[in-house]
Amino acid sequence: MKTVLWGYGKTGRAIYRELKKDPKNNIKIIRKNTLFKKNKLLNNDLVIISFGNPSKILGKNFKSTYESRIYETEYNKQIFEESLPLLKLIKSPIIVVTNQPDIWVMYLKSNLNKENIFSFGTSLDREEFSNLVGRKIEGVGPHGLVIPLLNSKHKKDYFDLINKSEKILLQKFKSNNLNYTQMGINFAKNYKEILKKKKPFKLNNIEKDLIKKSLLRIERDYKRIFKK
Repeated sequence: MKTVLWGYGKTGRAIYRELKKDPKNNIKIIRKNTLFKKNKLLNNDLVIISFGNPSKILGKNFKSTYESRIYETEYNKQIFEESLPLLKLIKSPIIVVTNQPDIWVMYLKSNLNKENIFSFGTSLDREEFSNLVGRKIEGVGPHGLVIPLLNSKHKKDYFDLINKSEKILLQKFKSNNLNYTQMGINFAKNYKEILKKKKPFKLNNIEKDLIKKSLLRIERDYKRIFKK
């Protein structure tokens, strides 16, 4: 697979290392702060956008990991806007890793008139939930606001798991102890599934309600950031 990794932050480097382990992957890197030729973005099977996060993000006292992702979104707004002319040249599917990926998918679909754009992050949330309960848990929703599919009759079960996962991840973030290697492994394991058309999950009413609220929050933040 001919792949371009655009941006080379910590997550991008981890993804690159994992994808390179497969000899079938022909992966090239484009650093966002480097001038490059347009033809590097052409005739690929996949483009991965992974702009790095600002170094000063580590010094901020965020109340949630989602809040930190929105901060990154606002920080990367300029580079995305400046990159639109080049992004319009891309015919291949795009997977956005840069936070907040679901917002960037909305932004790019709107500006590129292109549907084969996908976000990476939900699989990380699912993995965290699965590790905490000791079995595979599916999840639906934007990265950082994913709802675990527990098929429970009690909202408390969902909030307990979400809050437990968030508390652990926020502590790792504040102590600069995020496992980027595991993020790269997760991407390499899941990116082909991300590109496939997914069958909808069977949801109970609690899950439908919680997912709806997550999507509304993402939509509100998208409109606020881009003044829609």
